[in-house]
Amino acid sequence: MFRIVGIILCCGILLNADCLAEDVRFEVTVDRNRVSLGEGIQLSLNFYGTQKVATPYFPGVDGFDWRYLGPSSLTSIINGEVSNSITHRYRLVALREGTFNIPSFSIQYRGQTYTSEPIKVEVVRGLNGLPQAGQGKIAAQPENLKDRAFLALEADKRKAYVNEIIPVRIKLYANRLAIKDIQFPEFTHEGFSADEFAQPRQYQESVRGVLHNVIEFETNVFAIRAGELKLGPSQLSCNLLIKEGSSRPRRPFFFDFGFDDDFFSRYTSYPLHLKAVEVPVTILALPKEGKPDDFSGALGNYSFSATTDMREVKVGDPITLKLRIRGEGNIKSLSPPALNFGDDFKVYEPEVKQEKSGKTFEQVIIPTNAQIEEIPRINFSFFDSESGQYKQVSQGPIPIKVKPLPKGEQLKVFEVARQGEGPLQKREILGRDIIYIKDTPGALKRKGSLLCKNRLFVLLQFLPLAALIAALIFQRRKERLQSDIGYARRLRASGKAKKNLRRLRRLLGSNETAKFFDAVFKILQEYLGDKFHLPIAGITVNVVDELKMHNIEAEILDKIQECFAACDMARYAVSSLTKDEMLGTFKLLEEIIDRLERVKV
Repeated sequence: MFRIVGIILCCGILLNADCLAEDVRFEVTVDRNRVSLGEGIQLSLNFYGTQKVATPYFPGVDGFDWRYLGPSSLTSIINGEVSNSITHRYRLVALREGTFNIPSFSIQYRGQTYTSEPIKVEVVRGLNGLPQAGQGKIAAQPENLKDRAFLALEADKRKAYVNEIIPVRIKLYANRLAIKDIQFPEFTHEGFSADEFAQPRQYQESVRGVLHNVIEFETNVFAIRAGELKLGPSQLSCNLLIKEGSSRPRRPFFFDFGFDDDFFSRYTSYPLHLKAVEVPVTILALPKEGKPDDFSGALGNYSFSATTDMREVKVGDPITLKLRIRGEGNIKSLSPPALNFGDDFKVYEPEVKQEKSGKTFEQVIIPTNAQIEEIPRINFSFFDSESGQYKQVSQGPIPIKVKPLPKGEQLKVFEVARQGEGPLQKREILGRDIIYIKDTPGALKRKGSLLCKNRLFVLLQFLPLAALIAALIFQRRKERLQSDIGYARRLRASGKAKKNLRRLRRLLGSNETAKFFDAVFKILQEYLGDKFHLPIAGITVNVVDELKMHNIEAEILDKIQECFAACDMARYAVSSLTKDEMLGTFKLLEEIIDRLERVKV
């Protein structure tokens, strides 16, 4: 009975803790006062003595981008005294170098005004404030995050004609920053038609004397109307890996061996949205002066050829006319040259074959009389955007010999029904076609068993289907390996780890203890990086915090920490380690990899 009463009293105390608390106190803190450009710090608005303060208005801090992380409340009972608090947490990402003041905050709560003290934060370039290579002691200009990660939109032509191809490139520049989850860019192109982006290229480029990593996205656009148009602005979304401070207190064991706060540092993703300014482009209309009558809109510089598959035919026999257009320009918009042959030829719709450097049109033509001696001249007209003039290329006439039909035979010309007229059928245009009906089947005799009842024959019909399915699976797997880096890394993680373990086993019999533990550390780094698609360089014991998001068992996480700790211990106490300890670490590494292989990512 007394226990129940005690429990009820405790619950009442917890529910009304705010009423029993002492005076409200307010302060603002940061987890560190010195941060590198592009890294993050945590800003905490702490309210002691209450838990009922709503999310305060946050005006932002000059030199930082910010994001609200959420509240964190705490209630404790010590010697019968109740204390409670609530903390509103913000993540601040340093955008440029310099010394900045987090101003004092004034909060209104229950008619009282609470004011915090201002905090000074210094943003420096380089890891942990150390100068990068090439900086030395020379005073450098303050640097902004936008100078280290930015987007650029480039157009090869600022003046072009309607329908003229304009190559466009969008480049993502990054200098000493870890960026992942890069999406394809988007850009405004009103008045233009745009192709899809090609596979992006990666290379390095110097910008104002500083080497940047570049990812280039390339496409082609062409204007559909004349005027002063604009390409862009463009934008791209990605995630910036920012380093946070230690997530746990430093332990004397590590302190004694000289480990600094970076050992416990961890990285989090921060959404980054980059934009590039628009590019003005002047689009000119095609001139009317000198425009050929047969011009169909082709722009560029082309060559034209015409060939036939035969030169001697009978009246009504088909001739395949192959028209080839090659060159540089808007290949997709090329139309077949007009064939003005009159009534001497029956002309069918062309079959189009598009290639990277041009198009081929194959047209069937049928001579209708024996007086035809040649295929008339064929003209192809285009507008040369370089010279600003119309040009015409001609082929032919092509001499042919048409023989008359034998006596009693009539000319028959068939054509395929156009789309929308119903199923494909052949319709007689000229002449008559007589098909005689056979009134008796004649003598019938058995020729053997039916092929469709042969089991082997039936099974063989499935072989092409099985081969097609296998080819599709192989092709999709190949494409995914090329486009999905995370999938490719996970796929090779197991085989790579097994190969490395075989090499590591050879070191067990040697006395190279330091080399053995260095190899263990590197193998575990590479395996975790490939398995969970993480940057290998940033993987230390703190990777456990990242792996918690993948629902890894706590026992495995403890073993990973144990393995990293053993490798770190070996750096400073190599002589004290025995072969039994090396063997134990080897088995521990084998167990970690074996159990993680059963985890689905």
